Amino acid sequence: GCVNTWIQTDIRKIEAELIKTRMLTQSSLSEKFVDFMRETLKTNDALISQQTKLYEFGCTNKELSAIFMSKAEKVNVLTAKELIDIGVAKVKDLNLESSTEMQFLQAKLQHVFGITDDATTLAIENH
Repeated sequence: GCVNTWIQTDIRKIEAELIKTRMLTQSSLSEKFVDFMRETLKTNDALISQQTKLYEFGCTNKELSAIFMSKAEKVNVLTAKELIDIGVAKVKDLNLESSTEMQFLQAKLQHVFGITDDATTLAIENH
């Protein structure tokens, strides 16, 4: 009975830790994702503004128009679909990152169950 209670307490502690880690992981992943997408959009905005300026120069400088227009066309602005793809890739990346945290907790659980097996074996041998 005593060993069993001790094991249950251990498992409850790990359960609480798992819930806490899961909550922290989720909020930290969401934060990382939002920051990443914000930076991506900021970069894309900068590219759009650069492209716009080049087109404006192209329209106002007739003799250099061709140069400015071709430069403007070379600016690689991300489309909505590309932005979505980048977002999806980042989510996959972040989930892989969180899975290492889950592996750590899994190892802790296995450790407790390892102790559980030993305790059970000892309890049987002592009777």
